[in-house]
Amino acid sequence: MKPTLLLLTTAITGTMMMTIQSANAQGAYINAGVGYGMKAASQTMQYTESVSSDTILTFTSVHGSLGKGLNYGGALGYMFNKHVGAEIGFNYLKGSQIKSSYSDYTFIYTQTQTITTQATMLRIIPTLVIAIGDGVFRPYAKVGLVMGLMGKTTDKYSSHVGGYSYEETWKSSGGIPFGFSSALGLTMEGDFMAVFAEFAMINQSWAPKKSVMTESTYNGTDQLPLLTTYEKETNYVDSYSVSQNPDLSSPNQQTKQYLPMSSFGFNVGLRFNLGNYLKSKKAVAK
Repeated sequence: MKPTLLLLTTAITGTMMMTIQSANAQGAYINAGVGYGMKAASQTMQYTESVSSDTILTFTSVHGSLGKGLNYGGALGYMFNKHVGAEIGFNYLKGSQIKSSYSDYTFIYTQTQTITTQATMLRIIPTLVIAIGDGVFRPYAKVGLVMGLMGKTTDKYSSHVGGYSYEETWKSSGGIPFGFSSALGLTMEGDFMAVFAEFAMINQSWAPKKSVMTESTYNGTDQLPLLTTYEKETNYVDSYSVSQNPDLSSPNQQTKQYLPMSSFGFNVGLRFNLGNYLKSKKAVAK
């Protein structure tokens, strides 16, 4: 499935770029915008939230999508006619944190733990554009693919027991996730500029290839030099075998875990119509 999506993404992008060049950019445009996505297709995370007293311990599941958060970027598009076009978007996601905590209160000591996870990713989004009408306000729809690059999650763990504290940070990366995108929007057209607003959805999941511990401190003292590669690095694979005597100089292995990256939300921005701009330049030159 993934090689097919990659070939289709490449084909859409290449075809659109060649068409723009051959048509002398008469129907081309550039978008720049910002948006915010809310969680969609949430999954239960690896941890739960809990609070306890001397007699009662309460657990609450933590769920969400790492695709929730701020996104911004731009796009290069081309309208083949008034109603049909293609677009290649470049979108950077700065995800919101998913946080859980554990609190245990007793007469002897207080124990608290927190875990936060946050994701970032560059998304390439080739889409087919369908617009209707030819007035000032033009509704449109977009449907296409999503390809993620440079994905990264940051997991931070903090534990405090009495007067002692321990902190740990892991960064996960690697892998090229694919998914699908769609949007319904409206543009307010001007001569050279247009304002757009759209409701957009992204359906995507991602399995990182590796995780590396980047921080480990105990009461403020760095513990990383004391840890082996096996303890500090993890490679995610489809299957693996466990040895009773693992090689401590090599990364640990675990099965792949697919993380939720889906979202729905709103985007707003500006569109610069290159075609209209070039036409006006030619008219002035004449």
